[in-house]
Amino acid sequence: MNCRGDALEPACVLGLARLRREARALAERQRLVRVVGRLVRRDGDAQLAVLEYHRQRLAVWTAAVVPGRIGGMVEVTGRVRSVCPAETARPSAANGERGGRPPLPDYVFTEAFAGYAGEAAEYKLVVEATLMRSVDGLDVALYEQTLQMRERFLDTYFARLHTTRPDDDGLQGAGGSDAGAATSS
Repeated sequence: MNCRGDALEPACVLGLARLRREARALAERQRLVRVVGRLVRRDGDAQLAVLEYHRQRLAVWTAAVVPGRIGGMVEVTGRVRSVCPAETARPSAANGERGGRPPLPDYVFTEAFAGYAGEAAEYKLVVEATLMRSVDGLDVALYEQTLQMRERFLDTYFARLHTTRPDDDGLQGAGGSDAGAATSS
Protein backbone atom coordinates (compact mmCIF):
# COMPACT_ATOMS: atom_id res chain seq x y z
CA MET A 1 0.00 0.00 0.00
CA ASN A 2 1.15 3.48 -0.73
CA CYS A 3 0.70 6.34 1.69
CA ARG A 4 0.29 9.96 0.77
CA GLY A 5 0.84 11.94 3.92
CA ASP A 6 -0.73 10.10 6.81
CA ALA A 7 -3.71 8.63 4.91
CA LEU A 8 -3.89 5.41 2.93
CA GLU A 9 -4.69 5.87 -0.72
CA PRO A 10 -7.94 4.20 -1.84
CA ALA A 11 -7.99 2.15 -5.02
CA CYS A 12 -10.49 2.73 -7.83
CA VAL A 13 -12.53 -0.46 -8.20
CA LEU A 14 -13.17 -0.88 -11.92
CA GLY A 15 -14.22 -3.43 -14.48
CA LEU A 16 -11.75 -4.14 -17.28
CA ALA A 17 -13.90 -2.35 -19.86
CA ARG A 18 -13.97 0.88 -17.83
CA LEU A 19 -10.26 0.58 -17.02
CA ARG A 20 -9.53 0.44 -20.75
CA ARG A 21 -11.72 3.51 -21.40
CA GLU A 22 -10.16 5.59 -18.62
CA ALA A 23 -6.61 4.20 -18.65
CA ARG A 24 -4.92 7.37 -19.85
CA ALA A 25 -6.52 9.57 -17.16
CA LEU A 26 -5.76 6.99 -14.46
CA ALA A 27 -2.13 6.80 -15.57
CA GLU A 28 -1.75 10.59 -15.59
CA ARG A 29 -3.12 10.86 -12.06
CA GLN A 30 -1.12 7.80 -10.92
CA ARG A 31 -4.27 6.36 -9.36
CA LEU A 32 -4.29 2.97 -7.69
CA VAL A 33 -6.75 0.65 -9.47
CA ARG A 34 -8.34 -2.66 -8.53
CA VAL A 35 -9.63 -5.08 -11.16
CA VAL A 36 -10.88 -8.66 -11.15
CA GLY A 37 -10.35 -11.22 -13.88
CA ARG A 38 -9.45 -14.79 -14.69
CA LEU A 39 -5.71 -15.45 -14.96
CA VAL A 40 -5.35 -16.90 -18.47
CA ARG A 41 -1.63 -16.60 -19.07
CA ARG A 42 1.57 -15.95 -17.18
CA ASP A 43 5.22 -15.80 -18.09
CA GLY A 44 7.56 -16.02 -15.11
CA ASP A 45 10.65 -15.06 -17.10
CA ALA A 46 9.03 -11.91 -18.48
CA GLN A 47 7.15 -11.24 -15.22
CA LEU A 48 3.92 -10.74 -17.15
CA ALA A 49 0.43 -12.16 -16.75
CA VAL A 50 -2.84 -11.71 -18.61
CA LEU A 51 -6.25 -11.29 -16.98
CA GLU A 52 -9.47 -11.82 -18.91
CA TYR A 53 -13.00 -10.78 -18.01
CA HIS A 54 -15.90 -10.74 -20.50
CA ARG A 55 -13.51 -11.07 -23.46
CA GLN A 56 -11.54 -8.03 -22.30
CA ARG A 57 -7.86 -8.69 -21.63
CA LEU A 58 -5.30 -6.86 -19.55
CA ALA A 59 -1.53 -7.29 -19.32
CA VAL A 60 -0.20 -7.19 -15.76
CA TRP A 61 3.45 -6.69 -14.82
CA THR A 62 4.00 -9.07 -11.90
CA ALA A 63 7.56 -8.18 -10.82
CA ALA A 64 6.43 -7.40 -7.24
CA VAL A 65 3.89 -10.22 -6.76
CA VAL A 66 3.55 -13.97 -7.17
CA PRO A 67 0.84 -14.68 -9.76
CA GLY A 68 -1.93 -17.13 -8.90
CA ARG A 69 -2.82 -20.31 -10.72
CA ILE A 70 -3.87 -20.32 -14.36
CA GLY A 71 -7.67 -20.40 -14.65
CA GLY A 72 -8.27 -18.90 -11.21
CA MET A 73 -10.08 -15.65 -10.49
CA VAL A 74 -7.72 -13.01 -9.12
CA GLU A 75 -7.99 -9.45 -7.93
CA VAL A 76 -5.13 -7.16 -8.94
CA THR A 77 -4.34 -3.88 -7.24
CA GLY A 78 -1.80 -1.69 -8.99
CA ARG A 79 -1.11 1.32 -11.18
CA VAL A 80 -1.58 1.83 -14.90
CA ARG A 81 1.97 2.13 -16.17
CA SER A 82 1.75 2.38 -19.94
CA VAL A 83 -1.10 3.39 -22.21
CA CYS A 84 0.72 5.03 -25.09
CA PRO A 85 2.23 3.80 -28.34
CA ALA A 86 5.20 1.53 -27.75
CA GLU A 87 7.71 3.89 -29.37
CA THR A 88 6.95 6.76 -26.99
CA ALA A 89 6.57 4.54 -23.92
CA ARG A 90 10.05 3.05 -24.18
CA PRO A 91 12.16 4.20 -21.22
CA SER A 92 14.85 6.74 -21.93
CA ALA A 93 17.22 8.90 -19.89
CA ALA A 94 15.43 12.08 -20.99
CA ASN A 95 11.96 10.82 -20.14
CA GLY A 96 12.02 9.24 -16.66
CA GLU A 97 9.00 7.89 -14.82
CA ARG A 98 7.14 10.17 -12.41
CA GLY A 99 7.16 9.34 -8.74
CA GLY A 100 10.63 7.80 -8.75
CA ARG A 101 9.36 4.43 -10.02
CA PRO A 102 11.61 2.50 -12.36
CA PRO A 103 10.54 2.40 -16.00
CA LEU A 104 8.98 -0.71 -17.46
CA PRO A 105 11.65 -3.12 -18.68
CA ASP A 106 12.65 -3.04 -22.34
CA TYR A 107 11.19 -6.50 -23.04
CA VAL A 108 7.71 -5.03 -22.64
CA PHE A 109 8.33 -3.14 -25.88
CA THR A 110 9.71 -6.03 -27.95
CA GLU A 111 7.95 -7.97 -30.69
CA ALA A 112 7.50 -10.92 -28.31
CA PHE A 113 5.26 -8.76 -26.11
CA ALA A 114 3.25 -7.35 -29.02
CA GLY A 115 -0.24 -8.74 -28.78
CA TYR A 116 0.49 -10.39 -25.42
CA ALA A 117 -2.91 -9.38 -24.08
CA GLY A 118 -4.66 -9.30 -27.43
CA GLU A 119 -3.83 -5.66 -28.13
CA ALA A 120 -2.60 -4.20 -31.36
CA ALA A 121 1.16 -4.43 -31.64
CA GLU A 122 1.58 -0.65 -31.58
CA TYR A 123 -0.41 -0.04 -28.38
CA LYS A 124 0.39 -1.07 -24.81
CA LEU A 125 -1.79 -1.07 -21.69
CA VAL A 126 0.05 -2.48 -18.68
CA VAL A 127 -0.88 -2.47 -15.00
CA GLU A 128 1.98 -2.85 -12.52
CA ALA A 129 0.62 -5.15 -9.80
CA THR A 130 1.39 -4.30 -6.18
CA LEU A 131 -1.04 -6.93 -4.90
CA MET A 132 -2.55 -10.02 -6.51
CA ARG A 133 -4.88 -12.26 -4.56
CA SER A 134 -7.14 -15.18 -5.33
CA VAL A 135 -10.88 -14.51 -5.35
CA ASP A 136 -12.00 -17.94 -6.56
CA GLY A 137 -15.09 -17.90 -4.32
CA LEU A 138 -16.28 -14.54 -5.68
CA ASP A 139 -19.97 -14.34 -6.58
CA VAL A 140 -19.45 -12.85 -10.04
CA ALA A 141 -23.11 -11.91 -10.59
CA LEU A 142 -23.22 -10.01 -7.29
CA TYR A 143 -19.86 -8.36 -8.05
CA GLU A 144 -21.13 -7.13 -11.42
CA GLN A 145 -24.38 -5.89 -9.88
CA THR A 146 -22.41 -3.99 -7.24
CA LEU A 147 -20.15 -2.42 -9.87
CA GLN A 148 -23.19 -1.29 -11.87
CA MET A 149 -24.86 0.22 -8.79
CA ARG A 150 -21.65 2.02 -7.90
CA GLU A 151 -21.33 3.39 -11.44
CA ARG A 152 -24.91 4.71 -11.36
CA PHE A 153 -24.31 6.36 -7.98
CA LEU A 154 -21.07 8.00 -9.10
CA ASP A 155 -22.63 9.21 -12.36
CA THR A 156 -25.54 10.74 -10.40
CA TYR A 157 -23.26 12.22 -7.75
CA PHE A 158 -20.90 13.85 -10.22
CA ALA A 159 -23.78 15.07 -12.40
CA ARG A 160 -25.33 16.72 -9.32
CA LEU A 161 -21.96 18.09 -8.23
CA HIS A 162 -21.46 19.83 -11.58
CA THR A 163 -25.02 21.19 -11.85
CA THR A 164 -25.44 22.71 -8.36
CA ARG A 165 -24.51 26.31 -7.68
CA PRO A 166 -21.51 26.93 -5.38
CA ASP A 167 -23.77 28.43 -2.66
CA ASP A 168 -26.33 25.61 -2.98
CA ASP A 169 -25.52 22.34 -1.27
CA GLY A 170 -28.05 20.44 -3.37
CA LEU A 171 -30.24 19.62 -0.37
CA GLN A 172 -33.70 21.16 -0.45
CA GLY A 173 -35.22 22.08 2.89
CA ALA A 174 -32.11 21.23 4.92
CA GLY A 175 -29.94 24.31 5.02
CA GLY A 176 -31.07 25.98 1.80
CA SER A 177 -33.39 28.98 1.51
CA ASP A 178 -36.29 27.06 3.13
CA ALA A 179 -34.41 26.77 6.45
CA GLY A 180 -33.88 30.55 6.68
CA ALA A 181 -37.59 31.22 6.06
CA ALA A 182 -38.61 28.89 8.89
CA THR A 183 -36.39 30.63 11.48
CA SER A 184 -37.49 34.20 10.61
CA SER A 185 -41.20 33.70 11.47
